[in-house]
Amino acid sequence: MGFGRVDAHRLRPRPPLVVTDAAGRRQPVGWLALGPDALWTVPFQGQRLWRVPLGGGPARPVVRVGGFLYGLAADPGRVWLLSGSGNPDRQRTSTVRLRRLDQRRGQVTATISLPQLEVGAFRGPLGLTPGGGAVWVAGPSVGGLQGGGILLRVDPASGRVAGWLRDPPGFFPGVLAAGPRGVWVGTEAPALLHVVAA
Repeated sequence: MGFGRVDAHRLRPRPPLVVTDAAGRRQPVGWLALGPDALWTVPFQGQRLWRVPLGGGPARPVVRVGGFLYGLAADPGRVWLLSGSGNPDRQRTSTVRLRRLDQRRGQVTATISLPQLEVGAFRGPLGLTPGGGAVWVAGPSVGGLQGGGILLRVDPASGRVAGWLRDPPGFFPGVLAAGPRGVWVGTEAPALLHVVAA
């Protein structure tokens, strides 16, 4: 295993975007989501979601994460923040919630509780991806078989869970991608499972 030669004519890095707050202090970065006008980040050891303008200017803290972060994503109009409140080390004490934020102001416009997910001691990223007119969330299922999971389809406008698929065969919660015709989920088979709205 080795490294191939990088052709400098094909990759052109731009000057780095340094994340600084209004006082000029550098801020750490971590989880990332890209919107049309801003980059959104939550430092790995931090508890705040930051909005970093792509056109320059200071980053600003938008909302406190609270609890354990499980996912961060963006679509053209919204930012989606998936987190668990409570202690993730104790079974059934962590409530998973999905927050919808406005891309321009960073204001929370909805908080959606997802009691179908039981994260307990689960510390990996859950599946979170917007696309195809929905926000898709995947993770361990409440009351599912050992190792079972659930895939949720959330309506982005109303914030309601509009559909679910319990115990997809051997799926990986963090391996999913959405497109115009549903979502693709990676499984242990190995195979790709295509799920569409009924």
